[in-house]
Amino acid sequence: MPSTRAGRRLDKDKNLRASRIPVARNTLHVRKPKVSGELVTNLTKAYLETCQGYAIDRAIADPKLNAEFLQACREFGIPLAPVDCNRRLLGLRKAAKLSLPTPKRTLIYWTELEPFAFASEIAWLILAEREEVSLDDILCDPTLAIEFDQIAGRFDDPKRSSFDYRWAALTLRKRAKFKRKMAKQAPVPTKARNVLSAAGTPLAESTSVKQQPGIYSIQYASKALYVGDTSNLSDRIARHCKNWTAFEILVPKQKLTESELFVSVSPSPKLATEEREGQHSRILSLLQPRLFNPKQAYKPNP
Repeated sequence: MPSTRAGRRLDKDKNLRASRIPVARNTLHVRKPKVSGELVTNLTKAYLETCQGYAIDRAIADPKLNAEFLQACREFGIPLAPVDCNRRLLGLRKAAKLSLPTPKRTLIYWTELEPFAFASEIAWLILAEREEVSLDDILCDPTLAIEFDQIAGRFDDPKRSSFDYRWAALTLRKRAKFKRKMAKQAPVPTKARNVLSAAGTPLAESTSVKQQPGIYSIQYASKALYVGDTSNLSDRIARHCKNWTAFEILVPKQKLTESELFVSVSPSPKLATEEREGQHSRILSLLQPRLFNPKQAYKPNP
């Protein structure tokens, strides 16, 4: 029987069986096993040996780094399932209980992520609603993280890397506070709201959308399924047209036809990116689409 890095004996079959025990999704928030000094030490060692100098968010969101971290956890004999190793590491960072060197930055500009970040947001919202979990829960659970990648790929490009989709979701969450702040300064978008809530053009016939920034809504049965904003309406609508079957996951029927999907667009070529995002935040609050992201939506003062 092989030894662990910490000098313990490792029963491979037992640990393999334990890793397959399903974790109740709605208990991820409340399970708080006692954190011992040894556990913190071994989690820290496993992270430092495998993170390549990157921050904990990157170590969890990057599939390659995370696989290496979880393997190190097993070799150190950490008695936690993979999802709990990730959550415990993340929890220790949030509680400021780790003394770590300054990490390398993951420098990816928003302009690189924006063209496909909508797919990350859709996948995030679908799983969050179905499993009653947060984005952290999704990324910490290897099974949910893989499903997240698959859903995002259906709405965009299945060949895009898992890390791209996961990092885009984290970036969206980080930008949300700024977006809501801009919404406070934005005027009430009455015209845009009226356009986006009205019956739109059949998605299959929306090939003439101009290449300009704006806000749009995808509709089914007179209800907005998703409201997004983009720097390029032409490219975004073309992606939805190409992958329209992905919306089957959101409708209460087994077979969706492209003729049942509609799109309304509200171009905003004269608005700065920040102003457009502020309007989008306000419109989310007004329209309350099927996929509603409360972190992005404007919250008026009571």
